[in-house]
Amino acid sequence: MWIPVLVTAAIIALALKSNEGGSVRLGEYFTLDELTRTDTGLQNVPSGQSVANLQNLVESILDPLRLEVGPLLVTSGYRSQAVNSHPSVNGASGSQHLKGQAADIVPTSTSIDEVIEVLRTLPVDQVIQYSSHIHVSSSPSPRGEFLYKTSAGYEALT
Repeated sequence: MWIPVLVTAAIIALALKSNEGGSVRLGEYFTLDELTRTDTGLQNVPSGQSVANLQNLVESILDPLRLEVGPLLVTSGYRSQAVNSHPSVNGASGSQHLKGQAADIVPTSTSIDEVIEVLRTLPVDQVIQYSSHIHVSSSPSPRGEFLYKTSAGYEALT
């Protein structure tokens, strides 16, 4: 199963490098372009493994979520080290965005609370509710961790 995914990821990565990958679909609703877009002006091309991770994120979490709650705006997906370190991003040094395992999303037709409830039924690694968006990640061994960002830090989201 992993061999076809890695071959597909390698082909997608080559398409991106040749500037033909803007509309490469990672699943039913999301494209590689959506999950690699950045406003920093910096290069943000994922490795083959990161593309495979993005595809897993889409297939296991983002597509099923979109099917249940309607359209989602991806504000951040894969981040290169340069993008993650950019002052406008200020990402964590160990961010799952660096591996293509995370996306920040905003629901466009439902509430954040409804999105959180649906995410509880999916194989998420981590969900963090911020005031402006939801961070969602996947991993080979999902923790099912739900947090809420406060001014003092993070609290369990119940």
